[in-house]
Amino acid sequence: MAEAGCRFIVLGLESVNPESIKETRKLQNKANEYIDAIRRINRAGIQVYSSFIVGFDHDTLVEFDNIYRFSYEAELVYVMVSLLGTHKGTDLHERIKKEGRILRGNRKYLGGMFPVVHYMQMSQLDLFDRYYQTLDKLFQWESIRERAVRLFEKGFFTRKYRSDQSGFFFKLRMTFILLWIYLLKPGKAKRKLFLEIIGLIKRGKIAIESAAIFLVTMEGFRWHLRILKKHLPEFRAEIKNIDKGPWKGSMLTK
Repeated sequence: MAEAGCRFIVLGLESVNPESIKETRKLQNKANEYIDAIRRINRAGIQVYSSFIVGFDHDTLVEFDNIYRFSYEAELVYVMVSLLGTHKGTDLHERIKKEGRILRGNRKYLGGMFPVVHYMQMSQLDLFDRYYQTLDKLFQWESIRERAVRLFEKGFFTRKYRSDQSGFFFKLRMTFILLWIYLLKPGKAKRKLFLEIIGLIKRGKIAIESAAIFLVTMEGFRWHLRILKKHLPEFRAEIKNIDKGPWKGSMLTK
């Protein structure tokens, strides 16, 4: 894949909880082999976009801490975390519906960022709060810098792109944007990250193209979180209106 020009791959790791992996029926996913697999892919010069889901029946809020620790241990820079949702036509949706656990709230939020079912061991509001807190923690500039430098200094991502269709003016514009975001705008930690990445480029540890994609993507993650934070009060209010607490607990009180 690397020889064919593959630069990135999305891995649906789903969970680091073996019991939750069983719920996904992805028996090929073995959490104890994740780190070795990720490192083999990295050594080939391919970066990993890791995808996790929280909300399986065996999950508790501790899963967010487990994902955070795993991301550091595995030196994952691109980390996507979603909340378990259900789509019509799937076995999961039919089971959750039969159990009466489909939320009656706004289904337009079915996209991985909002709780849309009654979760077995977590309340909807607690789940949402820890979800946002974990994303914010993962994508603090200092947290990004620590994971990125540890990964990129190994020199795995030095291959240049074979065909560069971006013209001179596009490159000039992107350079100005990156300089504006990382050097001219306020932010000591962000500036430190940028300077360390420039240092890695100078030392031949990472290709300019890979570094630029990384920097643009990280700013995109931070922009996404700023938008989410802006709407947190209204989201929390809507979730609170439909929150019945952990389903396991609500069933015991019936």
